[in-house]
Amino acid sequence: MQLECPATVNTDPTTGAVLCQDGTGASVGWVVTPSFDLTQLDQGTITSYFSWGWFIVFLGWATGKGVSVFIQFLKRI
Repeated sequence: MQLECPATVNTDPTTGAVLCQDGTGASVGWVVTPSFDLTQLDQGTITSYFSWGWFIVFLGWATGKGVSVFIQFLKRI
């Protein structure tokens, strides 16, 4: 969760406190918002991230397998 100021953020010169004030200087309440919401992501983005994740896993596996086969080839020579 994070706090957002719907107006202007100012600093109190005497105490250094952070204040949320409107244009006239009146205090405005801070609004609590979630820091991350899954509904903000669309299906295409989620699908592409998932696909790239599996591609990275496969790439690591294939690289390891290729290095293993190459080392076994060198041992036979």
